[in-house]
Amino acid sequence: TWRSDSGGGTGTPMPAFSKSWLQVIPDGASGFRPRTRSGHMMAKTGPGGGPFVTFGGYSQTAGYMNDVWHLDPATNAWTAAGSMSVARQGLRSVVLPDGKVLVSGGTGPAGTTNAADVYDPATNGWTATGPMGVPRYIHAMVLVNGTPLIIGGQNSSTALATTEIYDAATNAWRAGPSM
Repeated sequence: TWRSDSGGGTGTPMPAFSKSWLQVIPDGASGFRPRTRSGHMMAKTGPGGGPFVTFGGYSQTAGYMNDVWHLDPATNAWTAAGSMSVARQGLRSVVLPDGKVLVSGGTGPAGTTNAADVYDPATNGWTATGPMGVPRYIHAMVLVNGTPLIIGGQNSSTALATTEIYDAATNAWRAGPSM
């Protein structure tokens, strides 16, 4: 795994644009680090330069994954951090205004999912939301005035022209405007 570095050392914040890359090393004490993967997501869960959390994805040796890892950019160390309820790749995530991370959709061993979960980095715990209205993966998810909005994606082999809005107060999804 690699991260951008402006040349100021391993403890410097990660700039938006940098001139070089620095290899991230595994935790020397434990030797733990995430498996090589694709289709995963990563979110910054703290102020400044991190920490970061990465979750899900697909590995040719392990298949669909539900593991969660923290990366501390100050030490370049990985720490295992629990598991999502559903192993998947092609999922999407967004950091909510309260610092929690909303994870939605993806595809896994059972096919495309409408599962969505909220990760709390303070407790290292997961809370399931209500199901999305439509199973989807490789969709876009953004915050609009602090409210998560899902746009498009695919449901198995069909491109979607639908959107969904997550209401944190009710822990539920509702249909948004069509594209």
